[in-house]
Formats: sequence, structure tokens, C-alpha cells
Amino acid sequence: MNDLLGRHDGREFRLGYSKRFALGDLSLTPSVGLRWQSDNLVRYYYGVETDEVRAGRPRYRPKETVNPYVGVSLSYDLEGPWSLYGAVQYEWLASEITDSPIIEDHHRLSVLAGLLYEF
Repeated sequence: MNDLLGRHDGREFRLGYSKRFALGDLSLTPSVGLRWQSDNLVRYYYGVETDEVRAGRPRYRPKETVNPYVGVSLSYDLEGPWSLYGAVQYEWLASEITDSPIIEDHHRLSVLAGLLYEF
């Protein structure tokens, strides 16, 4: 992925593996991978620039990171072209992110649910 609008000129690359298991109308897809983020992207979201320094928030200029993640998604076919979809992903944040004075967590949990229509 690339920053097309030039807000931070950062880049992100994901390398992962997933395997789909079909169980009738239900599909289960576990996944594992790594997410690399460039230093510009990490600085934009987790850094503290000189003009942003406050008491208890020192200047912070992180470098690029690699974050491992695991996840699972479920899909259930309904009548016709409809299906239900859900996914959960857990990502461990690298020290370049967790050392930031504006970050408290050491992980990121993402949850997604939806109704899909295939045409």
C-alpha cells in the first residue's frame, strides 16, 4: 500500500498465509502474517514532532516496523447471493510503536462483521 495523497509518503506491505476450510455453508479461514510499515508512515501515526511536544509528551521519531498478526474469518452462505461475514485479527505492535508517548496498548484487535451480496 502507498500513500497516494502524499499526507505522509509512507508505505505498507503485508505478507501472509491463509487457508480456507469449507464446512457445508460455513467457511473458516485462519491466517497469519507480517505487516511492514515504513518510517514515514510510523512517524505520521505514532511520532511526536517538535511542535507537538507537551509536558509528559516528548519528541519521538520512530523508525520502520514489522508487526506479526493472526486472524480468522468466517463466512456463512444464506439464501441466494447473500452471505454473512465476520473476521477477527490480533496484531502485536513493535516497540517502535509501543515506545511512543501517545500509545498505551501493545496490541491491536480488529473485528469486522458484515452482510455480503454477490452479483
